[in-house]
Amino acid sequence: MRHHHPNRIERKTTILHVGAVGLVMLALAGCTRYVSQDAATGKDGSYEGAEQVPFVERTAVAYGSVTYPGGDRVDWKAIELPSGEVGHLRLTMHWTSQQPGLKLAYEVYDEWGRLVARSSGKQGSRRSVKEAKGRYLVQIYAPGRRDAGTYTFRAVFEPDTEFPPWHVVIPDPPQLPAVPPPPCDPDHFDQDNPACRYVCPAQYDPSWPGCASRTCDRSDPTNPFCGEPCPNPRNPDPRLAACRQYIKPPQSITGRIVATKSSGPSTMITINRGHRHGIRAGWSGTIIQSGGQELPDGRFVVTRVTDHTAEAAVRLVADQLMKHPNVELRPP
Repeated sequence: MRHHHPNRIERKTTILHVGAVGLVMLALAGCTRYVSQDAATGKDGSYEGAEQVPFVERTAVAYGSVTYPGGDRVDWKAIELPSGEVGHLRLTMHWTSQQPGLKLAYEVYDEWGRLVARSSGKQGSRRSVKEAKGRYLVQIYAPGRRDAGTYTFRAVFEPDTEFPPWHVVIPDPPQLPAVPPPPCDPDHFDQDNPACRYVCPAQYDPSWPGCASRTCDRSDPTNPFCGEPCPNPRNPDPRLAACRQYIKPPQSITGRIVATKSSGPSTMITINRGHRHGIRAGWSGTIIQSGGQELPDGRFVVTRVTDHTAEAAVRLVADQLMKHPNVELRPP
């Protein structure tokens, strides 16, 4: 019969005991309790219960915390942009955690459920939505099983700078020089033309102010100044055609430009001197500056004369003529 030594038996028993304890510990370790990601979440854990975040001075700020190990992995937020406005929505999020390396993230969906923005998982990462309008849902969550943190989510809305026309103040255009009226044509008389006020129309009208001192330019039985002999040749009346041959023209007559009109490379000018002042077609003239000197390129020859006006062409532009309206007329 074989006998076992007592010490060997105790040693084997001890080894078996230690091995059993190790197996039990491994079994217990493998049966660690699993926590569901929504075990401790509130109603904001789904988009139907999203917390409304109001805008204050174009900025909406949401505060909270999410934790995957703690069973509160997701928070949903809702932001509503001002009604009828379209603009740029800028998004940022910062968070703090008890351990380094833990992350949080967010995703943004429009009112039709389309993903329009997603964070990069980095602190302070910036995202934006162009042409933003209406309502948006924001899902803030812990992406990994170990992730958790306390966050600050910020949305800033910048509306487009398009305003209704009644909100826009449009300044008046700069003042431009007054446009002179067109010269008066007695054959096509226009009573509304200011230049015709002191011009008598070709069809004599005794009631018109311009006909009060009408001279005779043609045979007109309705014109009392036509067809009469000069009653006093020594003191001739310039209004009567028969007396003009007795009038000695002065050495020069000064006048003023009252109207201009562009005509190709030249400008037609109308001068407030005519037959009744002794002016005739063929007279020469010059544009006079304020100091009395002759304006360069300011010489002209009278081509047409009426009772009160004379016309000529000059090689100057209207702006120059408006600055220097004085003229000097001389007989040929």
